[in-house]
Formats: sequence, structure tokens, C-alpha cells
Amino acid sequence: MKKRWMMITALLFILLSFNPVFAADGEEIQTTAVIFEDLQQHWAKEAAEALYNMGALPFKDETVFSPEKAITRAEYIYILLTVKGITPTGARQLSYKDLPSDAWYRPYVETAYQMGWIDGKGEYFYPDSPLSRENMIDLLLRSLGEGVVAQKFSNLKVLDKFSDEKTVDPPFRSLLAYAVAKGYISGSRDLKLDPRKDATRAEAVQLIYKTLYQRLSLPEIKKEEVSDIPVLYFQKVKVKATAYSNKEKEISNRTALGWDVRQGIVSVDPTVIPYGTQLYIPGYGFAVAADRGDEIRELKVDLYMNSLEEALKFGVKKELTVYILDPVTVKVK
Repeated sequence: MKKRWMMITALLFILLSFNPVFAADGEEIQTTAVIFEDLQQHWAKEAAEALYNMGALPFKDETVFSPEKAITRAEYIYILLTVKGITPTGARQLSYKDLPSDAWYRPYVETAYQMGWIDGKGEYFYPDSPLSRENMIDLLLRSLGEGVVAQKFSNLKVLDKFSDEKTVDPPFRSLLAYAVAKGYISGSRDLKLDPRKDATRAEAVQLIYKTLYQRLSLPEIKKEEVSDIPVLYFQKVKVKATAYSNKEKEISNRTALGWDVRQGIVSVDPTVIPYGTQLYIPGYGFAVAADRGDEIRELKVDLYMNSLEEALKFGVKKELTVYILDPVTVKVK
């Protein structure tokens, strides 16, 4: 009897040591939880291990997690894109002096730029530099497809309870207020936001885990292989598509949102596809709804191309499938 009990106990231990993980490509996998040596009792343990198991940590080969170490700009972008299930396919549009062509993070930074997560301005990106907490929130909201809505958030009084709310940089005030109102952040125990403080690895993975990662288990999310690229999406719609370029006369270099035009910018009717909505368009790539035109109405889109020749070559597609990557409702008649 004792021997049989030991066998049953051993079997239960084996079964319980395997946790189901919803991978970035949409597959549910069975994998042994990885325990970082320095996360045994840490509050970010569950988040770090969940992201590790889906291959979303760029420092996954390290034996320790170093939870209080500052997360870098490149690392954070890698995690966001991987959790969102986005395969880096960004066109080479950036000319940062510190973005070598063979750097592991280059395709991730290019894709983030293509999707409107970063502005691409200046001579340097500083991939290995720490990310401030307010920048961490900004990038998260953009990855959620909520960046445009958050920028218009007007109830700034939700920040009044924080003793350091006046230290929030003006461009980030509405973003942090939105994040507080949504319950994404709550500040420290002493009611501080520490907006300019370097974000730690623990803070970064915990924030992503309780927001973007949780979407992977929503019943509405679907997976499809599109030209060998796995796409996680919430809705797909048929649209009429054309293309444009700022090389045409009277075409602005700025979008309706005030962003610089780039490959990945899509003009939409914002009453149908909300601004900031992230998309996947076969033959074009990952993109974002960030512009509009006088003739872009209902289910019609206009794709930005880097050259007039590319725009003319694209022509008119009467029925093009567009994958909606965020949980928004696109109004289809």
C-alpha cells in the first residue's frame, strides 16, 4: 500500500509540474515552468515564467531574472511584439546610427516603427538605454491599440491622489491618467507614480502579463496562417483598397494623427475602423489605422507606400482581407 501511494504521489507531482501556456502563435502548449533562481518568492514570478514559457523574454538564456534591473528600450519592444504574436516583418525605413543592420533587435524596432509605436525621430534610438515608466505605459497602450483613445482621455483628476503627479511630463499626463482609470497601474504603496524612474524588468513583465498577455485567452481571438505568417486577430473584414505616397502632389508628410507618414500607415474611415487600430494586411504587412482621406469612406482603406511607383503598382483591390488585431468592433454593413 505504501509503495502504491508513493507511485500515485510521484505521478501527481509530474502532472502538476506542467502548466498549460497559450503561446504567442495561438497554440496551447504544455511546458515545465521555468523557475528563475532569484524569483522564488517574488511578486513577478508568475508573470516572468509565463512570458518565458512563450518565448517572450529576450534574456531567456540567463539563469537569473534580475527583477530590479532596468528593462531596456529594445527588450521591452521585443516582449510586446512577441506577446502580441507579431512576427517582425518591418521594412527597413529607419536610419538610426545605433541600429546596426545585424542587431538582433533591428527587425523588432523597425516593426514597432511601422506600427506607430515609436516616432523614428532623431539620430539615435538608444536600444540599450533604460525605459522610463511613463514611456513604458505609452508603448503598452499603443500595443493594446488604445494609444489614440488614451491621448484624448480628459479626466486628469484621477492623478490627484498621487503625491508626485506634477512630475509627469505633459505629453504623458492623459496616458497615465487613462492607465490609472483602466486599472493598468496603481502606483506604489506610498502613492507615487515615479513616472521618470527607470522601469524594472519585474514592472515591465507584470504590466504586460496583466494586460496584453490576458488577451491571449479571450474566446474571440483567432489564429490563422497567412502566407506562412501566424496572425492572431479578433476580426477580419473585406475592404476595397488603394495606395498612396507622399511623392504625389498635395499629399502631406503628416497623418491625421500628426505622425510622420511611413510604410504601415493606413488611411481609414475612423467611424468604421477606429484610429490606432492595428492591422495585418496580406502583401503589405503589419500596419496601423492612422490617417484618413476625403474619399476614404466606410470599408475602404488607402495604404501608404514609400514610392509613387509602388502605389501605382498596387492599383485598386476591390476585395482585400484585413485582419483586425485589437478587440474593437469594425462596423460591417
